[in-house]
Formats: sequence, C-alpha cells, structure tokens
Amino acid sequence: DTHVKLSNLLPNTEYQLNFVYTTANDSDYFGQFKLTTKKPVYEISVEKVSTYDKYLEYKVVLQDDFNINSLSVSLLFDGYNIETEKNQRVPIVDSFEITENDLHLGYVKRTISLKKYKIKADAVLLLTVDSVESPYGHIDIGSTTSFRIGRDL
Repeated sequence: DTHVKLSNLLPNTEYQLNFVYTTANDSDYFGQFKLTTKKPVYEISVEKVSTYDKYLEYKVVLQDDFNINSLSVSLLFDGYNIETEKNQRVPIVDSFEITENDLHLGYVKRTISLKKYKIKADAVLLLTVDSVESPYGHIDIGSTTSFRIGRDL
C-alpha cells in the first residue's frame, strides 16, 4: 500500500507527475500523470444601492476550501474608470483583510461610498473581484457583475 501526498501546490497550475516503481519480481514500471489545480471562484453581487446616501453595498461569497488573507474589489462604470478631480481615470478600489468571522460566515459584505462621483442613471457599472492574496501568493480572479443604478447620483 503506497500513498502519495502533495502539498503547497499553486492554484490554476498544471503539474506532471512521473513515477518509477519496481514490482516484487524486479520489473520496472513507469507511470506519468498530469494534474491541474483549480483557480478559486468568487461570486460577487450588489446587495443595495442607496441613491439618497450615495453608497453601494456588495457581497462576495468566499470559497469554502480555499483560505485567503485579503481580497481586492474594483468598481468601474460604462467600461471606463471613474474620473477623478485631477482628470485621471482610476477605479474605486476596495482592498481588505479577511477575518475569521468572514471565513465562518462564508461571505463578506462591504460598502463603497459614491458621494464623490457623478454617475448617470443609464451608466453601466461593473463590480469586479480583481484578486486575492492567499498563503500561496497573489491570484488574479476577475469575477464580475454589471448593473445600472437607474437614477443620477
């Protein structure tokens, strides 16, 4: 009975495993296997948009079997980055640490203030889980949801 345990594998990576073994009658055998690890998936959704208080509440569902330390989310509209007072186009970015309570709940709810921005009622907004930091390092994610507010902000 032989067991093999692999650890510290990187997500979204292909590995090739080569095995050479000898049987009881001294015959050598060679085995080759390909193994691909999965990239974590995070669902993001808009929970609430307040046009009065000008904020957006969103929820990210965490993956049960994948530990992360932090998460980065960005908000853009009409396919372009939000324009700032200095005429630069940058996204609204919300980066934060994941707590034990978040892991226990299996999701994170966060709020982004929209008070500094003028967003038209017909603008399409994109909310994206850009990346996560895990014990394995930085992982780009790219899960996106799009929506319209329906009123000028």
